[in-house]
Amino acid sequence: MAKFDLLEETTHSEVRSKYFEKCNSMIHITSSVEVQNRPVQITKKLTQLMKTQSNTAIMFGVIIILMLFIASKPSQETFDKITVREFELVDENGTKRVTIQAYKDGEVVFRLQDEKGNIRVKLGAAEDGSGFVLLDGNDSGIQALAKKNGISISQFDKEGKKRVY
Repeated sequence: MAKFDLLEETTHSEVRSKYFEKCNSMIHITSSVEVQNRPVQITKKLTQLMKTQSNTAIMFGVIIILMLFIASKPSQETFDKITVREFELVDENGTKRVTIQAYKDGEVVFRLQDEKGNIRVKLGAAEDGSGFVLLDGNDSGIQALAKKNGISISQFDKEGKKRVY
């Protein structure tokens, strides 16, 4: 509880020197206010203020910890529809494994990649047609195209030899 001492009108330095003489063994925080047009000195022990500050710091810490727990909780929401221009799926190492991308010219491309990031399957669609590519680890593969001017199926090997069917 705060202690109130009534003081006579004195200068600030006189009040301070009298106060420090009075409580030379205790540390206090003081402030002056006027009550009924008379100066009053309010004294609080520093330990009371420190207790309040430590309680405030503890509460602030608890609030921060609670906020971290709430923010780190995985979302349990399911969505019926997700709208994006590009979708990228990565594995547990952060390697890009699947992409679906819509380009400005209207083409849409779906790519599946291996653990090294090499494209193994590519499927594309545009206004003038569609196509897909299947690749192995030796740069051999099959390509199928369906365009307005016709269809083609190609086989190619690692030497670059291409057969069109």
